[in-house]
Amino acid sequence: MVRLARIAAVLGLCMLGSWMLLFCFQDRLLFHPQAIPADRRAKLRADADVRALALRTDDGTTVRGWLRHPATPGPWPLLLYFGGNAEDASLILDYADDWPRWAVAVVNYRSYGDSEGKPAEANMKADALRLYDTLAQDPRIDHSRTVLVGRSLGSGVAVAVASARPAEGVVLVTPYDSLPAVGRDVFPWVPVDWLMRNRFPSIQLAPALHVPALFAVAGHDQVIATPHSRRLYDAWAGPKDWVWVDDATHGDILDKQTYQLGLRDFLARCAAASRCRPT
Repeated sequence: MVRLARIAAVLGLCMLGSWMLLFCFQDRLLFHPQAIPADRRAKLRADADVRALALRTDDGTTVRGWLRHPATPGPWPLLLYFGGNAEDASLILDYADDWPRWAVAVVNYRSYGDSEGKPAEANMKADALRLYDTLAQDPRIDHSRTVLVGRSLGSGVAVAVASARPAEGVVLVTPYDSLPAVGRDVFPWVPVDWLMRNRFPSIQLAPALHVPALFAVAGHDQVIATPHSRRLYDAWAGPKDWVWVDDATHGDILDKQTYQLGLRDFLARCAAASRCRPT
């Protein structure tokens, strides 16, 4: 019995130690800051329709991104993009030609791209709201037709902005209900509800959100299981579309025709001021 008690104590200490390690290093597991590839940086600098954005936050940090606008005179409808946890958000500008009527704005999370600081849920939400509010003052932008697009981790940012500011529509690409719920899939033996600092509880906000939404879900998502997206979809109070991209993985969904067509149709309805409602 004494030997069994010692073994149990050692196992308990090992498990507690693993929990402590996960708690201490959780930000490294969640955030994977990416640099801006040299070819993309050169392309952005050469584009006459792209201007750099630099937002100074209340704590003195500067986050940086871009606004790409149509060549036609404004005011333009606006697409605000919030990227994934291992993504330089300027990636979305490579697709901007697919939406020629739209201005597209991105700001990299702290420590991503050329942004300063360290990312965390609170400052990611605050920086996203600052981006929204800054662009709302630009007379060339039709503020009444703003669509929020969040991919993976960024879906939690987009939902948070939608809960705090008006939006014409929301596009959620490979979204989740909450980060602790996803974390339980990865670490079923860990009390992630107690340990996770960054939670992005979109599922709690969804029942109060009546803005039209497009949910784009990958058929072979190896990161966010479909039930997490489905629970958020079911909880969403507003009009909603479900686009199932059967041949997509978590990483390549943006390149799939089913997703691109679904997004193009959704944005066309938003640009026509038809409240982005499902057809």
